[in-house]
Formats: sequence, structure tokens, C-alpha cells
Amino acid sequence: MSPRVGPGRPTIGPRIQAKVSPELSAAIDTYAAAQGLSVSEAIRALLTAGLASNQSPTDEDLYALFPEADTENLWDLVEAEAKMDLSGEYCYNGLVWAHGTCQLRGRWAYWSEQPGTQPYTLTASREEAVQLYRRAVIDASTMWQPQLGETMWMDCIDEDIVEQLAHQRIIPLGTISYTAATEAADQT
Repeated sequence: MSPRVGPGRPTIGPRIQAKVSPELSAAIDTYAAAQGLSVSEAIRALLTAGLASNQSPTDEDLYALFPEADTENLWDLVEAEAKMDLSGEYCYNGLVWAHGTCQLRGRWAYWSEQPGTQPYTLTASREEAVQLYRRAVIDASTMWQPQLGETMWMDCIDEDIVEQLAHQRIIPLGTISYTAATEAADQT
């Protein structure tokens, strides 16, 4: 006679493990409690919703926003009408690029001049555009090498996302180069 095996947990799929910041872990816990879900159920729900709503926009999405555009003038129209919101400049180890958030005809977008990336990613909200900007700062900051003694984020000002991340110790303080106005404020 074989030993009795209990029902156990239902098989949902393969296990996926990821390390997250304490800030993100707390946000997941808060979401789970508010929705009456376990943390695992909350993570599955958030991933499903995020993947469904955040399909990478393509040039076709921008053509829908700019129906008068053709293949030769789309980017000129986009750049002429972009209403800039937040921005930051990355300059490190020979790479230079700027990025931030903007509005395009009432839609929010994350924009980046980083080589190899789509210049504009349309988002559902400003918050989503800011999250893409924030994530790009964190990802780029992982390349920083303190022994080189160089900063990577230029001209950060008060309330800038880069400064916030550095003061929260999410990215190293040594990655920032402040403007003169911020340096003067820090000394008072």
C-alpha cells in the first residue's frame, strides 16, 4: 500500500524567482492586501496586467497619433510637438544620451536618445512614463564603477528622479554631478 498523499497546492506553472528592492516588495505587499490576494497571486495579477497593457509601442502607434506623418517626417513631427516634462543626461564611459518624459498630443511618453532604443515609448499615464524613466536610470547606474571616480548623471537638480534615487540609496551617490544651485543648497 502506498502512503497517502494530500492534495497539496495546485500546479500553476514553473517557479520564477526575482530579487526586488525593499520599496517594490512593500508596494507588492500593499497591493496584495488591498486586493485581498496572497503575494503570489498579486504578483501574477500585476505581471498579467502589466504585460497586457504595456505592449511595446511601434512606429505604427506613433503614425496613429500623427496620421499626417509619412516615413520621412514622423520623427520631425514628434520632436516638434513633444512637450517635455522630466529629463536627465547620462554621460559615462564614452556614452552620452538624454532621456525623460513628455506629452505627445495628449499622450504620455518616455523618450530616450540612447543608441539602440526606440526614441519614444507611448504610455497610458505620466506615472507609467516616469516608471520607465526611473527604471532606465537604475539599469544604467548598475554600470557605474566607483574606482574610476567619474559621475554618470549630469546636472541633477532638486526633485530630479536621479537625485531622489541617489538619496534613497537605490543608486550610488557618486553617480551624480550636481548643478551649482543644488550644491549651494546642499551647503546650507
